[in-house]
Formats: sequence, C-alpha cells, structure tokens
Amino acid sequence: MNSTSGRTGDELPGNRSPSSGAAPGDGRDSMLQKILLVEDETDGAELAATLLSANGLEVVLAHSADEALRILQGDGDIDAMFTDVMMPGMDGLQLADAVSAMYPTVKIVLTSGYVLPDLLKNRERTYLFAAKPYRIDDILRMLRS
Repeated sequence: MNSTSGRTGDELPGNRSPSSGAAPGDGRDSMLQKILLVEDETDGAELAATLLSANGLEVVLAHSADEALRILQGDGDIDAMFTDVMMPGMDGLQLADAVSAMYPTVKIVLTSGYVLPDLLKNRERTYLFAAKPYRIDDILRMLRS
C-alpha cells in the first residue's frame, strides 16, 4: 500500500509522538513481537495481517473493538495495537482510550481512510495516526518507535 497523503505519521490529539525514528530492521524492534490488529473490513484485515506477519510480527486479529478488548483481557503478551478508527459500535478512538487506560504499556497506532474532525476535537490523549492508504514501513516505524 502506498501513501499518497502527507499525513502518514501524523499525531492525533491525545498520545505521544514517536520518540525515535526507529526503522524496520534497525535492531530496536526486538521489543515489539505481538500486535493486535483491529479492522472490521475483512479484506483490509487480511492484507494488513499478512504484511505485518511478513515483517516478523505475531498478529492477533479482531474484527471489532469489543473483540479486541476480550483478546487483550486474555492475552498479556500483546505489545501494540493497530486499529481502524471508523468501525461500527465502539470506534477506534474509543477503543484506544479504553486500551490506553486499562493497558498503558500497549503501544497504539490508529488508521483511517477518513477521520471526522469532530472526533478529534478536545481529546485528552493523542495517538499516532497513519492515513489510508498507508505504507507498511510507516506503520512498522510507528509501532516500533
């Protein structure tokens, strides 16, 4: 997937920006092993899971925020979460807030083909964000930062 937007890697209100420019394969990625991928669209989920797995990550897939929370509750080995923002039911921002509060060590990266500005206003936390379509190298860099 190639990003045609200059927004890949933007920071959304509420989380921290990348603390380093860690690149895939630079030796600093050994801490990131298991990622929770949350995507409600099957094709997008399968493609992202394949790309992340091909880059050495163990991927656990959830198709909803509720499923993601159940997985996190039962799996203490998840290092990071990569989630779509626009999902039915609990959206990705609500999920990110819940995960951040309950599992503060889990790194969070959000993605969306579009984000409504109202969703991003007056946020307590900021999150790393990659606009769709994104480059997998950009996602890996954010996850490993």
